[in-house]
Amino acid sequence: MTATSAMNPARLQVPSKHGAASRTGTDSGLLIAAGLVRFKGDCMGYNARNDEIHENLERMRRECEAYEDSLAIVRQFNARLSAENATWFWPTVAAALASKHHWLVIACDACDIVIDIDLTVKRRDPDAPIRVALNDIRCPRCNDLGRTRIVGLSRDPSV
Repeated sequence: MTATSAMNPARLQVPSKHGAASRTGTDSGLLIAAGLVRFKGDCMGYNARNDEIHENLERMRRECEAYEDSLAIVRQFNARLSAENATWFWPTVAAALASKHHWLVIACDACDIVIDIDLTVKRRDPDAPIRVALNDIRCPRCNDLGRTRIVGLSRDPSV
């Protein structure tokens, strides 16, 4: 087939259901070129999978940004606590959960025991500071006679 005959609509062939060319002609070639002729199994419709892939990529990008931001906040908070500097802010429960540092390490000043609290166990307001978890804590050794304080946030329990 030459280049001129390949572009000629009169030479276009309309395939049959069995794969062989059944007829040639300008009317059938134009119908195929316009997409008006459909064969069994040749239906191309709207594919929602592409939109789903794009939505998943956007969601993953937002989660990655939230993870990096919350991780920076938690690291700064832990650095200030370990240096025994004044704590000017408390990370929120949502920041602790997003950074995957959901273990709250608490120490009792009276008996020097260390208690680990998993922030994922009890539902708390995500916008509340992690300090609200101290309201639920009682020292098991001295029965809440000493003062409990937050030592930091950890990815794993300290035990």
